[in-house]
Amino acid sequence: MKLYKLIGVFILLLLSSCKGQPSTAKIKIVNKSSTLIDSIKIQNPQIEIKDKIDLNQTKTIEANIPVPYPSQESPLLLHIYQERRVFEATWGFCDFGTCISLQDSIFLFDKGISYKNVPPPMPKDFFVYLTNKTGKQIDSIYSEYNAISNIETISKDLRKITLDYKLFSNDPVLIIQTDKKINARIDWVDFADWNNNQTFIFLKENRISAVDK
Repeated sequence: MKLYKLIGVFILLLLSSCKGQPSTAKIKIVNKSSTLIDSIKIQNPQIEIKDKIDLNQTKTIEANIPVPYPSQESPLLLHIYQERRVFEATWGFCDFGTCISLQDSIFLFDKGISYKNVPPPMPKDFFVYLTNKTGKQIDSIYSEYNAISNIETISKDLRKITLDYKLFSNDPVLIIQTDKKINARIDWVDFADWNNNQTFIFLKENRISAVDK
């Protein structure tokens, strides 16, 4: 019975914290890029805004705050669509089940998202998390232009590879040597989006994959 009472008290506290906060938040999207924004999708609650945002234009979105709000310390997600590119941004930071950020500004530049009117900087490093699914030993991993600065063995089959972002983005290929040589081209990463500096790859027989299938 004590456990049920504790759960009841927790639910009451959660509901009371949600009840005392505003029901909406404002998100200002500023297009500082050279391309039209086609649409915006908010993940929670799911909303799609198909109004286009032209160059140097601003659109303010009023989004409902989800109830109950996530209890952990975290932001909410939205995605900005621009021709064939997709940018991920955050809004509505929460803390202890309460939305503490009711007004957010998101600036989209050609090189990615920023939360102030300054373009994002180019990352120094790019990280590849390589999972070996072949059951064979990896003898060596290298790249053109000496882009690799470190290879860390996290577990028997998982390695974290640190590369120079600028060098690797020019030729995103890893040469992986098992009982044969595999040229692993990482062509699904948008290196023009400087918010993204990592990827996960799975080594299969004679190939790599971005998903574990």
